[in-house]
Amino acid sequence: MCCLGQFSLQLNKKLSNKDIVGVATPGGTLKVIPKLSRKIYKDRAENTELSSEAMKINDNKDITTEERISKLKELFKEHNFIIRVINLPK
Repeated sequence: MCCLGQFSLQLNKKLSNKDIVGVATPGGTLKVIPKLSRKIYKDRAENTELSSEAMKINDNKDITTEERISKLKELFKEHNFIIRVINLPK
């Protein structure tokens, strides 16, 4: 999972790296991640609008890494979450 993987781990302390490796989006974990995914059926979860917006920012090739991080932090702040970015690319 992209940057939302590390944010997912921050928002749901029951998740582990094993839960997010090879999963494309928060909804793919099939677990509820506050603000990022919600269960819609017993065996199916979906991404929230916040997840979709964060993925658009993350996938935007026209902005720098610094701009991307700033935009993601601002987006999550609008939803009353403070995110911490770890393992920044050099």
